Amino acid sequence: MRMREAFPVSVANPSYPYLTHDSLAGRDNEQAIPWTTRPELFEGLPDSDCLSILSTARRRDIPRRGVIFQAGDPNKKIFLLTEGRVKVAQVSKDGNETVMWLNVPGQIIGSLDVTEGAVSSAATAMQKCTVLVWDLPAFEANLDRFPLLFGNVMSILAWQTRELSCRVCEISTEGFVSRLAHVLIRLTSQIGRRVNGDFELDITQETLAQMTAVNHFTVNRQVSDWKKEGLLVPRKNTIVIRDLPGLKRLCQQLGPSPSLGGN
Repeated sequence: MRMREAFPVSVANPSYPYLTHDSLAGRDNEQAIPWTTRPELFEGLPDSDCLSILSTARRRDIPRRGVIFQAGDPNKKIFLLTEGRVKVAQVSKDGNETVMWLNVPGQIIGSLDVTEGAVSSAATAMQKCTVLVWDLPAFEANLDRFPLLFGNVMSILAWQTRELSCRVCEISTEGFVSRLAHVLIRLTSQIGRRVNGDFELDITQETLAQMTAVNHFTVNRQVSDWKKEGLLVPRKNTIVIRDLPGLKRLCQQLGPSPSLGGN
């Protein structure tokens, strides 16, 4: 998902629980809102409109491993992540977990669903997080008031639909090795840190297994094989991609993922 130009915020007049300009800033009119690039939700909107929309949200701090929402909860809120990382997953009847999203700051947590009903997945903080929360009626009022916001919501929904379709296609048509390679390439662009020419991914092998519909031991064996080939190095709670071009060449040999367009 795209992120746009810097979004500085200079603010005043705090009033919790609804976020006004100070509470968004974090402390006494000095600190900007806690993301450095404009989320797609606010793309094209003037800063004054963004501030009006943000002022109808509440701030919520989530501890590591804290639950933001659970499957079966009423769909009455919209969550925007401003700090930390969140795992959104579905759990089967036998307790197996499938990770649907890894959300990063600036993204809506889970599916952007503005219809009433029950939530189908659970969102858990992978690290200490801060989120902005809109009650669904307040968010819908913003959609009516700001046509550009409505357009951005439609774009996000289209992106999420394409992403999930690609994931389903991979799981149903590709072998595990191809799925894992595609997931690692996507994660490199989404959460990777460039360090001395490598890409560090803060992710466990267990989470990779949950993203590729296999068990942890299968991921561990493949990661060990790729380590021997010099493609990556596993560390505690981290995967270091040493040879991203090599991983992409492997994907081309195994067959392109729709989400990668064969590139």
